[in-house]
Amino acid sequence: MVAEYEDWAFSAAVGDTGIVKTDYGFHVMQLMKGPSGFDELKGTIIDTLRDEEGNRTITEAVEAAGLDWKLNENVFKRVKI
Repeated sequence: MVAEYEDWAFSAAVGDTGIVKTDYGFHVMQLMKGPSGFDELKGTIIDTLRDEEGNRTITEAVEAAGLDWKLNENVFKRVKI
């Protein structure tokens, strides 16, 4: 998320509208829903951890540190969040 979006989103209240200027132009914004609690985000967090892009990012960071890793699905499924 570009900084201007983030700044606007975290200072707005649900239902607020505004115009945000970025390097990409002007954007009409409306905050339609406020921040979610952990229970609501739990599924998204788990999906992100399993996401190919997420795994690639983690793999690149671990390899850059000179380590070797593999996600153990059996252990991951047993993690209670």
